[in-house]
Amino acid sequence: MSSSSSLKRYQHGSGPHWALVTGATNGMGFEWARQLAALGFSLLLHGRSAEKLETTRQSILEGLPAGIKSEVKIRPVVADAGSNPPQMAELEAILSEGGLNLRVVVNNIGITNEEYPRLEDTSDEDVIKMATLNMIFPSLVARKTLPLLKKSQPSLMVNVSSLGAWAPSPYLSVYSGSKAYNLQFSRALYNEMILENAQVDVVAIVPGTVISGMNDGPPTSFMPLSSDWVASALSSLAPSFFSSRPGPVIVPWTPHSRGAKFLNMVPVSLADRMTRNFVKNAKEKKGKEGK
Repeated sequence: MSSSSSLKRYQHGSGPHWALVTGATNGMGFEWARQLAALGFSLLLHGRSAEKLETTRQSILEGLPAGIKSEVKIRPVVADAGSNPPQMAELEAILSEGGLNLRVVVNNIGITNEEYPRLEDTSDEDVIKMATLNMIFPSLVARKTLPLLKKSQPSLMVNVSSLGAWAPSPYLSVYSGSKAYNLQFSRALYNEMILENAQVDVVAIVPGTVISGMNDGPPTSFMPLSSDWVASALSSLAPSFFSSRPGPVIVPWTPHSRGAKFLNMVPVSLADRMTRNFVKNAKEKKGKEGK
């Protein structure tokens, strides 16, 4: 199914239909924003830098066909998601304006440590920042946007997790733990919406390794470009065979999906051994590149 048809469920009624994307100035966040705009969604773009958000806004608008460009509105939302507590004032002000048809929220933002440090070599500040940005900020975004999503239902909330939720990685303990939180938080909220008879479709989207702000190329079948991965993610957000909603957990990229199924089938000891070997090789490669 194409991404345009899979998201039609959330473009009901009169527009503009708004989508919030967190961490939207680069990598997968930029692609979520760009591709949602191409489908006709107006955007709330979240980032830490007003200058980068303006550059992103112009880049997205310049890439749109003339017929869509006139319909799409783009507003920046400046917030330092890693501060303690996270900055939420600007987002809260926009959400409280009234008349905002918020149909889609993409909790995309996330960080890792590309240097693969031992936990005891990681500063308190870095641990707190990663936990705050990966867990607390997305939870607050979900809490603050749910009332509007319920007003605009059917609506969609996407929470980006990681294969690291199933393959806890050495030297990435805080990251892996936070991504497991994203997955379980999203599943719990999915069940909550069903019990409340709310047509807010909550989906945990699970990427593996993707070329983005966290990973460099070249692209492979197991490490796609952000643009290709997001296109597959959007297409996957269609109603499931037995339900009007998409499924609660989706691994959209086929090689990643096969890897996830394999990890869930094999004994934990084997999955852990494979994960250790993968991270060991990645860490050694990173060390050689840094020399």
